[in-house]
Amino acid sequence: ITFGYQKPEADDMLYVKNLETDKEIEIPRGSRPQFSDDSRWVACMVSLPFKEIEKLRKDKKPIPEKAQLMNLRTGENFSWENAASFSFSKGSKFFAVKKTKPDPDAKHNGTDLILRNLEKGVEGNIGSVGEFQFNKPGTMLSYTVDARDKSGNGVIVIYLSSGVHRPLDNGEADYARLAWDEQ
Repeated sequence: ITFGYQKPEADDMLYVKNLETDKEIEIPRGSRPQFSDDSRWVACMVSLPFKEIEKLRKDKKPIPEKAQLMNLRTGENFSWENAASFSFSKGSKFFAVKKTKPDPDAKHNGTDLILRNLEKGVEGNIGSVGEFQFNKPGTMLSYTVDARDKSGNGVIVIYLSSGVHRPLDNGEADYARLAWDEQ
């Protein structure tokens, strides 16, 4: 189970507690926790200390967060700076982290996407990703490419078991609103 403790104008604390062993883990400034469906992993966003956030707000600068992933069996942690979102695949074999835009004023929305194979412990970077989504069974990942000059824009599917990338469509266009059907 996870639960948070929030105080006004102070740093939050996220707790992860194993109900069988009563072991409790504290994640300073953690929020938005999500468990993998096999309960082996927990991920959350981790913010900067409150005072640093206030200074960035005052200076009207972006407030970066990092994504943190923890193996609940081993206690091993992984983190990625400047994260915007994250997601587990069904079956808990893969974990994806989408980074924030380096230039908030850029007209394109493509950023780096980190795809981590949780079974093998390896990860790769996919550039200029606009949107991404795992299919319902967790066997494929689709993503749109949204590059600065629209070069290479399109919709790509990755077959996660083989790592094969298959372009479904591409061109100098904007691709958006990814959705998988029930099939």
